[in-house]
Formats: sequence, structure tokens, C-alpha cells
Amino acid sequence: MKATGDMPPTWRYHNGSVMNNLDAIEGSVKSILEKLHGVWIDSHLDDSEYIRNTRAVIEATDRYIQENREITNAPNILTQVLRQFAKSLWLNHKTTVEKTTAGDSDDNGDYSEYCFDYIYEHGVYPP
Repeated sequence: MKATGDMPPTWRYHNGSVMNNLDAIEGSVKSILEKLHGVWIDSHLDDSEYIRNTRAVIEATDRYIQENREITNAPNILTQVLRQFAKSLWLNHKTTVEKTTAGDSDDNGDYSEYCFDYIYEHGVYPP
């Protein structure tokens, strides 16, 4: 951007259509969450570390959108989308690893979902 007050260039999708600010933020944060997920897997970090870090990214995004209301008038929707995205990444990996390490073990999907939600809300494993 030039000092003369010119507007920044318009962001566009690969097909040429205009990208709105909310789409740009959502895509950027999803990319960050995917990177955090990769670091969690590669470094063999604890589940609670990944989930707490995920929450920090999502909360920072929410705070930014709350402070810049011109981006969207429904910031909670983006927060829910990002949380579900992070949860899906974690659950997909968790179920894949459990199936390969324990064979066809019983389905722990409901408990895994509960675990993610509990850790996300409280920062620690469920009692």
C-alpha cells in the first residue's frame, strides 16, 4: 500500500472471484491450525497441549474479529467453525492411530469427542 492512501489490492480466489475478509481470515487460521496439528503429531506432544494451543489461536482470532466488527456481524459462527475444524483434525488422527495400534478396537469416538471438548473448556483431562 502506498502512502497516498491507495486501497490494498483485492484478494481473489484461484478462479478469480473476490474473496471477502472473513474467508481470508478463516483460511489463514485453518492453515495455522493444520500446522499446529502437524507439529503435535511430529513432536508427539500431549493431547492437552495441542488442544490448549488450538484454543489460544481460536480465541485470538475471535478477539480480533470482535475488535473489528466490520469484518462480520456474527463472529461466533467463525469461532464454531474453527473449533469444529480443529476437533475434526484431532479426532481423525486419534481414530486412525487407535485403529492401527489396537486393531479394530471398540469405537471410542464419543469419549474422544467428550475428551476434546472437556480439555478445550477446562485445559485438563476429564476426571
